Amino acid sequence: MASIWIPDIFINNYNELIPANQLIESADDSLKEVLTFDFNFDDNDGIPNTPLGDASMIMTTKYYERFSQAIENYLEAITTKHALIEKASDLLAEMQQKKVSAEANDNAPAMSIAMINFLNTYGIKFDLTGGYSTHNEKEWQVNIEYLNSWIKGRSNEVETDVIKLNDIINKQNQNLQSTTTVLKKLHDILTNMVNKLV
Repeated sequence: MASIWIPDIFINNYNELIPANQLIESADDSLKEVLTFDFNFDDNDGIPNTPLGDASMIMTTKYYERFSQAIENYLEAITTKHALIEKASDLLAEMQQKKVSAEANDNAPAMSIAMINFLNTYGIKFDLTGGYSTHNEKEWQVNIEYLNSWIKGRSNEVETDVIKLNDIINKQNQNLQSTTTVLKKLHDILTNMVNKLV
């Protein structure tokens, strides 16, 4: 079988893992930043004009928005990675079929352009002994092992991302609970003060 030339125009070089990982890095970086609140001291008496309850709500809102954005970033990245794993799994099944075909017919089936694009785009090694056009069963086995290794690596990444996402969700819930507790205590103090005045 003659080897086929594949023009660069058919090779998709857009690696979806890069923006997915950037989303996670952005989320992690934003959660590391310290939130600040500037109290308004217009009267020069050293007492802030912003009531403590308002300041607490403003900070809670800022934290909530930050955590919500981080959660959205993680979900989008995990979804992208999961879709790539599914696509790779489909290609793995195709490789296994081609290996069986090579074993049964003693021929050397060619790689599809979609397969070549995916492997090149995501930097997955593959056997080029027979060129792009033909592969015997041993070459297909090597290709299967490389792709399977890539799938396992991405699956491990997704597992880690899910653990980190759960941690972010838990921290967001803890933040909301602690703010609720502070606001309740503030309400109780104010209620006691009003009751003592009456």
